Amino acid sequence: MKSLVLIVCTGLISILLSADAVNILYITGAVSRSEFTWNKQLMYGLAAKGHNVTALATHVDENAPKNVHFIPLEGVYESLVHNSLHVEKNRPFRTLYNRAKQSIKSCELILKTNEFASLMNYPKEFKFDLIIHDEVVGACAVAIAQHKFHLPPMISATASNTVSGTAFSILPNQHFDSGEDMCFTGRLKNFLYNTWEHILEQWCVRPKMNQLARKIIPEISDVGGLTKMARIRLINANAAIQFPEPVMPTVIPVGGLHIQKSEALAKDLEKIFDEATNGIIYCSFGSEINGETFGATRTNAILNVMKQLSQYQFVWQIEFKTPPKVLPKNVHIQSQFPQNDILAQPKVKLFITESSTLNSQEAIWYGVPMIGIPFAADQYRNINYGMKHGIAKRLSLADMESEDTLKTAIEEMLTNTSYFKNAQLLSKIFRDQPVNPLDRAIWWVEWVLRNPQIERCWRPVGAGMCWISRNGYDVLFVVFATIAISMHIITGLIFRLLRKRRSLSREVKPKRE
Repeated sequence: MKSLVLIVCTGLISILLSADAVNILYITGAVSRSEFTWNKQLMYGLAAKGHNVTALATHVDENAPKNVHFIPLEGVYESLVHNSLHVEKNRPFRTLYNRAKQSIKSCELILKTNEFASLMNYPKEFKFDLIIHDEVVGACAVAIAQHKFHLPPMISATASNTVSGTAFSILPNQHFDSGEDMCFTGRLKNFLYNTWEHILEQWCVRPKMNQLARKIIPEISDVGGLTKMARIRLINANAAIQFPEPVMPTVIPVGGLHIQKSEALAKDLEKIFDEATNGIIYCSFGSEINGETFGATRTNAILNVMKQLSQYQFVWQIEFKTPPKVLPKNVHIQSQFPQNDILAQPKVKLFITESSTLNSQEAIWYGVPMIGIPFAADQYRNINYGMKHGIAKRLSLADMESEDTLKTAIEEMLTNTSYFKNAQLLSKIFRDQPVNPLDRAIWWVEWVLRNPQIERCWRPVGAGMCWISRNGYDVLFVVFATIAISMHIITGLIFRLLRKRRSLSREVKPKRE
């Protein structure tokens, strides 16, 4: 508790001493390590421009710049993350429901922490000029912070690469394993998944978050309404490296924001690269996947394949609770490697990955072909995009049990030069930008600071509309209901006329006889 008070007091003193600088509250909450890395780059970029950044986060960087002050949310991330990962067939309805429950749980945990309470205990006259929040964070924490600091301008940011639910017919839901060229059945499923996601948000998540927020601030308005006040939205997207999506002008694509200029390799890694006469194959399955996810059988199968391909050096970033007793001479395993610096090396011939958004973007930026083994969420969509453009091959977790399947896939990727050529082409397109993605994000953040009145003149009307109205479903319902009622009335009239004619004809016949 003493350390927490010291952190908060130190941050407040530093901010107050630099009163002329802009004070930014950055709420990242219970995001994964990779998502934190993405947010961290934006924090540090803003700090480098002289702004004071106070970060409410589950992860902390001990080497942060002097004008970045972390308020660590202790125990929140650990309470949400489980060691076992569900890798069975993707089930979007259940996954979306679990995500909704996790969002509520995240908010509950954050609001109970002493660290969040310390933020609420800031002096009444204290002012934040801007709030930036990661969209993974529950809306209740953001809404309370907005209310506490007198509704400063707000920006939402996300390491995700999509504006969820904007184009049901052309972009698959992030939990739907499909490409963009969906048939009728695929579009029907996608409509149902997106509708289910909106229903959960409107009828499950938001009411619960309102309840949680009003326990702290009884007079607070609807948390959904507050979070919709975001002036702009920064998304980790780029039309060149993913299925394109129509967006509002307030949605700013900053795909690849986390990719930084590569640095020289450490001596131990440099030695591995020097000895790799035929090239390096780099493996990483993200920060949430460990050796226990694969299990002993799959791990041994992977290591056997690496051993058989002894002409290549394998660099595998993964954490084992119980490391393999014997490693092949050409395999190098660590829990952490400088991935950006490794992928930048021309000797890297292939990247074996879970095809997360950040990993996929780094591979495309440096023109490295991929073998993708998707586990969940956007990983399916990313690898489907890579396959469509001929830069990737997809395997399943079950394929890892077959040495022949994995070996054949690696050999195909290395011998078929089209994968490398296509990856280099996408890399060229991705890099050909007028400004670096991080610089673009910083420019737009400062633009909001310079133009706080943007809400009045540039905020799309659709941003405040219910999703039913925004997509025109209310109009379609009225049109179809009008047609149905009209057809019912017309059909009823016709039947009545026919009945009347029949009854008249029956009455006339006896008279003629």
